[in-house]
Amino acid sequence: MTRDMRSSLNDLDAGYLPQVLESLGWTAEAAPSGRSYRLWFNRSNGGEQLLVPTDPSKSDYTDLLARVDRTLRADYGRAFEETLRLTLLQVRTHLDATRWVKETPLDSGMIAWDIGEEVFQVARSSLAAAAKATRETRRYFGNSSSYIAKQFLADTLMGQTEVGSFIVTAYTPSNRRFFYSKSSEATAESKLIDPESRTGADIIDKLEEIVTAVRGKLDEYKHTPNSEVFDEIVPVGFSYEMAQALSLLARGGDGGVKISRTRAGAVQTTEKEIAFDAVEAPILEKVATRFAATREPELARLVGEVTQLDHVSTVGDRTIRLHVSNHPGVRTVRVRMSAEQYDDAIEAHKSEKRLRVTGTVEREGRYNWLYNPSSVSIVDTPDDDDEVPEDSDTEPHGAGDQLSLLDQLNDEPKDS
Repeated sequence: MTRDMRSSLNDLDAGYLPQVLESLGWTAEAAPSGRSYRLWFNRSNGGEQLLVPTDPSKSDYTDLLARVDRTLRADYGRAFEETLRLTLLQVRTHLDATRWVKETPLDSGMIAWDIGEEVFQVARSSLAAAAKATRETRRYFGNSSSYIAKQFLADTLMGQTEVGSFIVTAYTPSNRRFFYSKSSEATAESKLIDPESRTGADIIDKLEEIVTAVRGKLDEYKHTPNSEVFDEIVPVGFSYEMAQALSLLARGGDGGVKISRTRAGAVQTTEKEIAFDAVEAPILEKVATRFAATREPELARLVGEVTQLDHVSTVGDRTIRLHVSNHPGVRTVRVRMSAEQYDDAIEAHKSEKRLRVTGTVEREGRYNWLYNPSSVSIVDTPDDDDEVPEDSDTEPHGAGDQLSLLDQLNDEPKDS
């Protein structure tokens, strides 16, 4: 005889039950005081109700919970089992869940294709910007601090869609450590305390801090409509990238960020939801545009087509205009060059090849400028390398001895 090894709600701490129910589209009544149960509703399923026990110390807790388990299993089948399995896995491996929620007028959580794609872009940009902000704060990150962002995204898992609005979910390892650079990762074992790294929990803390601060400034903006108030939260980590992401999230329909934390030793998740209204999208877009126009100098390696050559022989100035193909934040840049570098630019233009230029990009008025590039070379083959020199030692996370998150989850005991 084969023993049934399926998971049940009894395998889950009581504090995590709401997460399972909400994932399946249920909503709880206001928590009454003095009761050992709570009533849950599912208005999308004919107003069905569930009486869910909340106090494991009560003698009828197990029986009531078993009844809830049977009801959900009968109504949802495999969807319930997968939701429960995912919740148990999240708790065991200390995964934080961050959800980007987009309201949609269409049934079953469907959404226009281009808007849906934007939500995935929002999730990626938000996580990367939060990771970078744990290292430094800037109005415009560009390629700065890309090592920790790439590591963090490489160890992030994407969850399945859920009942209700269009939802993109990211699962991030709260107890895994991410490094600012490959060199700091290589020397980490020799240090008792390593200030050159942050945990996944630190990064989600930063994401929550930034998004909460933005929400506060948007509320302030309603009474004092001055976009410069957002400058005050740049030291918190607010940036062009985060402003652009949240603007996309709100554009064309209300959106929100919902963060669920599974701290080690905790008996339930802690949740926080920050909402953004569609009417706030233009405000955030305006802030993003201003941050881009006033960004700090950025070290970058740019690749692109030479579209203009300008040599004033009387003063010795040699300037080119480069149409950049590998850096979304810099469309065109004017580069002041030495005579030898200018010759390379002329050759690239004549041969219709791309030019690679490394140096510090500064914004002056309407234009991007790069003075005294440290290196200039002709690109003979297609190359979209956009790594800044300080981060050129990147390699895919998990290439070393540390197991990747996906490997770790594959090693988890399976419920069958």
